[in-house]
Amino acid sequence: MQRIPVQNPDGTPAMPTKHHRAQRWVEQGRATWVKTNLRLKAVRLKAEPSGRKTQPIVVGVDPGKLYSG
Repeated sequence: MQRIPVQNPDGTPAMPTKHHRAQRWVEQGRATWVKTNLRLKAVRLKAEPSGRKTQPIVVGVDPGKLYSG
């Protein structure tokens, strides 16, 4: 299942959504397709969302095997 990045009307990032839902928003005229700096396909909402709640991002690094033997 692929997630599509979502941008608010002012360009700030929002929570990603499923491709099918993003396609439906575009067909209904609620969003437009845009390309990001990383050449990813994203949708930009045309109307202000009902909320701007986002989840915190956590990066986990797995150093792998530290020694052999």
